[in-house]
Formats: sequence, C-alpha cells, structure tokens
Amino acid sequence: MSDTDFDICTMGEATLNAQTNVLTVKLSQEVGLDGDSEPKGAAPMFQCLGVTAIPNPPDDKGHAEGVVMMPCGPYVSGIVGGVDTRCAEVVGKMTKGDTCLHGTHSDPDVRARVFCKENLLAVLVGNDTAIVVDRGSGAITINDASGNQFEMSEANGIYMGESGGAWMQLKDGKITQGQSGLTLAGAVNIGDATAMPVAHSVPLITYMTALEVLLTTIATNLDLKLVPTPGVTVPAVAAFTAAMVAVKAMLPTIFTKAS
Repeated sequence: MSDTDFDICTMGEATLNAQTNVLTVKLSQEVGLDGDSEPKGAAPMFQCLGVTAIPNPPDDKGHAEGVVMMPCGPYVSGIVGGVDTRCAEVVGKMTKGDTCLHGTHSDPDVRARVFCKENLLAVLVGNDTAIVVDRGSGAITINDASGNQFEMSEANGIYMGESGGAWMQLKDGKITQGQSGLTLAGAVNIGDATAMPVAHSVPLITYMTALEVLLTTIATNLDLKLVPTPGVTVPAVAAFTAAMVAVKAMLPTIFTKAS
C-alpha cells in the first residue's frame, strides 16, 4: 500500500463528471512568494451526505482551499475537506453549539444562510430578507427586502404589515387594521348563516319603491279631500320620495348581510 499524503490546495472551477456523477474540482498550489501557482490537476470532492456545495472560484476577495489526500481510493487525489475565508463573517454571528448552512458566494449581500441556534432557526438572504422561527420568544417573523412584514407571536397575535403603511392584526379575538383606503372586491358577508340580515339590497329597494307608491297614493287621496287639485301630493311625501333617489341608487353597492 502506497503512502498517503495530505496537502492544502486552492480550489478552482468545479464540474460534474458526466460519467461518474462525481463533482470534480480543478486544483492549484501557490509556489514562491509572488502569488504564483501551478496546476495540480482535478480531484473529486467528497462532502457530507445530504450537503453539496460548489466552490466559488478565486477572485479578488480570496479563494477556497481544500484538504487534498493523495492518493484517495481509486483516485490520484481527492478533496476531503474545504474552507473559504471569504465567508468568515458567518462565524461572527454564531455562538457555542450553533450550526450554519450557507452559500460560499464572495459577496455577502447575496449570500443565503440558515442558522440553527439555541431555540431559534433563521433563514437569511443578504441583509434585508429573513424568516425567523424564535421558540425562545414564541415568535415567527418574515421580512422581505421591500419592507413588508408578517408576524405570529403571543405578544402581537397575527400581524401583517406592508411597506406602504397598511396593516392588520388578529389578537384576543379581535381584528384591527389600518390603511389609507379600503376596497372590498366581490360579495361580502358579515356574520354567519344564522345572522339576522340587516340589509338585503334588492328586496329593500323593492320595499322602498312600494312605500313611495303607498305614501303617494295616501297623500293624493288626502289632497283630493282637502284641496280639490288632482295629482298634487303633500309636500312631505314629495320630499321623502326625492330623498330616496340617492339611497336607492346606493343600496346595490352595500353589502347584503350583517349581524
């Protein structure tokens, strides 16, 4: 059995071998003091089961390095571990016992991270989008890059707010909302099936029209007895009929049920 050597190499471009389905990474190694490097061929990358990461090629912010074993099973060499110092700031957000799954993009503003902390799970994308499940405070929150927010917590119940200032809160059996305008599209019912109907628009319009006819008829008969001028009604009835024009026009747009 040949001797096994370990070395640290810079990881470059990664490709998936079409025949073996193994992720293969180009390797290089620094030589001298001027940042020069020499190619070291390509090696398969052995990672944790269930986790697959593609190294980010070197750029002006740094590079990823891998621990290379030579030989490695049937291969000339194989990458058995890796690190990318461009992601070092992720560690700064962790404490003992924490675990983080994160991308290795060199730009932290586009990097996604999944933090598993004590009583807390956080999914962060860049610095402005987050989903946080906080068992410690009993809250679940979602925030997006536009300033919209969703929260479920004991303190605030269920809360939804959008960047324009509209919001809604469900707490203690009550619904509270605030907005600069409210539009209700489609049919709206308030109350359950047994709720006492307060206004059924079409029947109410029919009733009011019949009431106008009845009052006009009564007033006309009164006028015929008091003032012998056919067709002239009592002014109060005429005023009532005129006032109902706007009400009857509005009723079809009013919701039809309430309690």
